[in-house]
Parts: sequence; C-alpha cells; structure tokens
Amino acid sequence: MASKNKAAFISSNFLKIIACILMVIDHAAVIFIGEAPSLWRGIGRLAFPIFAFMIAEGAIRSKNRLKYVLRLLVFAVISEIPYDWGFKGVFLEWENQNVYFTLTLGLISVIILKELTKRHLGILAVISTAILGFGAFFIRSDYGFMGVVVITLMGVFNMTKASSKYIGYALSALLTTIAFVPPLTIGFIPSQFYAVFSAIPISLYNGKRGKKINKYIFYIFYPAHILILALIKLLV
Repeated sequence: MASKNKAAFISSNFLKIIACILMVIDHAAVIFIGEAPSLWRGIGRLAFPIFAFMIAEGAIRSKNRLKYVLRLLVFAVISEIPYDWGFKGVFLEWENQNVYFTLTLGLISVIILKELTKRHLGILAVISTAILGFGAFFIRSDYGFMGVVVITLMGVFNMTKASSKYIGYALSALLTTIAFVPPLTIGFIPSQFYAVFSAIPISLYNGKRGKKINKYIFYIFYPAHILILALIKLLV
C-alpha cells in the first residue's frame, strides 16, 4: 500500500536490497562466528521483519497470487540443500527447513486473511493463521509459528489506514523475539529485540517498485549468498 508519509522515499526494491544486506550480515556471523550472540547478529535481526512486510505487501497487491505462492515454494525446495550445507554442514537433512517455507505459509495466510475479512469472517482468518503457523512449527522451518504470525500481522497493519500502523509494524517485528528460545542476548538485551528497528525503513516505504530489477534476482539471492559464504569458509 502506498504510504501517506510525505517523507517516504524507500521503494520496494530498495527495501528488499536493505533486507538482503542485513541478511548477509546475519548469516555471515552465523557461518563464520557461530550462533553466539554478537552485534552482527543483532543487526541481522532487522532482516526478517522487512521480508515479512514485503511478503504481506505482495500478498495484498499481487495480480496472480497463485504464481506468487508457487514461486516461493519452488525456491523453498531449491534453497534447502544450500541451507543445510551452509548452516548444518550436511548435504541434506530434515531437522530444520529454510525460511522460504515460512514465507510461503505466511503468504498464504495473508491471502486468506484478505479474502475472509472482505466477507467479515475474521475469526476464520485467525484460525487459518494458527493452522498455517502450526504447519511451520511442524516442519520446523526458520522462524516457525511466530514467523507466520508476524507476516500475517504485517498484512493486518498494512491494510489499515491508521497512522498507528507503524507502531504495529514495530510490535510485529518485536514478536519475532519469541521465535528464539532461549533468546540470544547482547549484553542484557536479547539480540532479536533489535528487530524493532526494522519499523524505521518500513515506515519510509513509499509503495512504489522503484528502479527496475529482475524479481528473480531477489529469489536467487537467498540460496546463492549462503552457498558463497559456505564456499568462502571452506576455502579459508
């Protein structure tokens, strides 16, 4: 949805680039330093809420939602081997699944939400979100249940015209803290808490696509950057 914030200057593609940079910082920290709390991991916590927002935005504005869902699902499958090799050190395992699966389930949740709210069936939308969230929990995809909930909440606030929706974005981002048990801490502050700052670039989103970039670059970027980081670690 186009922002009414006159100061908004961040386009969809620019927002995705920001999220990709933050994601690389986070994943580089995991691959080269490990899961231990660090400032880099704190910075990386901003990435998921931004991606969650863009998924919700896509669910609301996409002209062909079925193709959107299928694209995410295809790249979820493609990304599984790079994900397992980069973070688990094995060719393929089924203990945890990559974030594309969570994004796919979250996308479906927002699509259902939009259609059901049109029919004033909000309670069914809540139930469908819970079912899809438990689906993410069951397959143990990255961010799991709360990941689906956060994407759905981003959709809820995205569809409202109230100026307070930006607070909603921040609170939605903060909810991802629950996705990490126990939470990583930097000093006395859970690293996931830094996710709340993702509301700043999100609030500056102007609702425009921006400079033309092939959309598949962003889809490929996730598995590609994990492979590159893993290869660098192997060579170094």
